[in-house]
Amino acid sequence: PQEAAVSRKEQAREAKRQKRAAEEAERVAAKPLEAISLSQCRLDLQFSPGCVWSNRLAAVAHQDQAFVYVSSGQHIYATSLPLDQQDEVTRGKDGILIPKQVKAAAATQLQARTPCEVQSLSLCTTQGGSRAALCAVDARAHGLVHLLDTSDAASCSSGSLPIVSTYELQPPVGSRPLEQGWCGSVLREVAGSSGELCAVTASHFGRQLCVYQGSQLVRTFHTVQQPTALALLPEGAGA
Repeated sequence: PQEAAVSRKEQAREAKRQKRAAEEAERVAAKPLEAISLSQCRLDLQFSPGCVWSNRLAAVAHQDQAFVYVSSGQHIYATSLPLDQQDEVTRGKDGILIPKQVKAAAATQLQARTPCEVQSLSLCTTQGGSRAALCAVDARAHGLVHLLDTSDAASCSSGSLPIVSTYELQPPVGSRPLEQGWCGSVLREVAGSSGELCAVTASHFGRQLCVYQGSQLVRTFHTVQQPTALALLPEGAGA
């Protein structure tokens, strides 16, 4: 009986801890973000002609630069913008934010490309900001993950972060749809790991979500309806 009472107390404490974590995650998610820098530039790129879908974009801020990745067709281009956090963001009529015109670094094309047109780009930082990861998923749920080095980003003159390694995300065997369509992706560092990544992809026509740990497919969820968006909940907010 005494052991059962102790167990119930531990369960109650754990339930309270999870509730507090969920409330804190909800509070942080509900807090509006405030712009500290707003820039606008023109990219001097010759995008792939005849693309069916629009360009995708992902960016990560590091120190005084923003590294930007843009997809066009099967290709991904990288550039960087200076971030000026000293000046206040200019506001126009009705509080509309007015971007500051800046010059972007010369864009470079990443060597690896996906078999079909890129449908989603996602970025996340890992290992306390010393690494970053870029995930590109094409119209048939085939993915590429580039591990990027941000430790010496200040001296990077090429406009893109150095690529440490690249690996593929293969969709489940036999589940690849013949028809191309929207596919999404999100990335997150596995809690308690030394930079290991968890990636989740969604396939519209395939009606499925795929969960990867590194390059390994660990689980597949089939959806009733065709997914059109994908996001990960904050840690501690639920499953």
